[in-house]
Amino acid sequence: MRWLFVSSVLLFAVPVLAQENEAEKLFRGFEKKLAGATAYKVNFDVEMTIFGKQEIKGELLVAKGNKLRIFAEMNAVGKMVKVHQASNGKQIQKQTSQAGKTETNNATDTHDKLTEYVAGFIGKAGLILTLENAVSPRPDRSPDKIKLSGFKLLGKEKIGGTETQGIEFAVEFPDDKAPGVGKLWIDPKTQLPLKRSFEKDAGGQVFRIVETYSNWQFDPPLKGDEFALPK
Repeated sequence: MRWLFVSSVLLFAVPVLAQENEAEKLFRGFEKKLAGATAYKVNFDVEMTIFGKQEIKGELLVAKGNKLRIFAEMNAVGKMVKVHQASNGKQIQKQTSQAGKTETNNATDTHDKLTEYVAGFIGKAGLILTLENAVSPRPDRSPDKIKLSGFKLLGKEKIGGTETQGIEFAVEFPDDKAPGVGKLWIDPKTQLPLKRSFEKDAGGQVFRIVETYSNWQFDPPLKGDEFALPK
């Protein structure tokens, strides 16, 4: 009887482990593509909810050598804000336009792990949390300190005509009291996500981000002036 019990437990565990392995395999495939690229580019649409709704859309371009360019438009509580941020590999600068007024911050030194941090944060936590944590880094919140666990497969979903496979996992930052829930919908053929969500309890309020990605390009041709600082 004991052997029958053990056998039944093992038979139940095998499909669960297989599911975890497949889900993590999909995630790691995307992570490797980011880490191995000389450059990549993506368009994004974001809906963020906490104490109100914010919508953000734009384009991100990243290249080795700590080069980065972001164009974004944000609608926060009915106010439109445009942002242009760029790093030429040595300095990084941000320009913000709102209600006809444009402000350009002073350029500061680009940190020497910008490209690595951006890829790490996009893979593990998404684009919005990347902009918060990778561009202005904190040693205690480097991407290698984010813990992911509990990978599992979700259902399949068509996004923009492409059939994607959903995966879910727990996302835990070093100072989190409880992990958040991350979900990715990945095109298995390209290993690229078309949609992501992140959700966690923030002191009784649900913090939720939904990001949709389009026009992924890896190693696109670059003219050389893409990373000029805003003027």
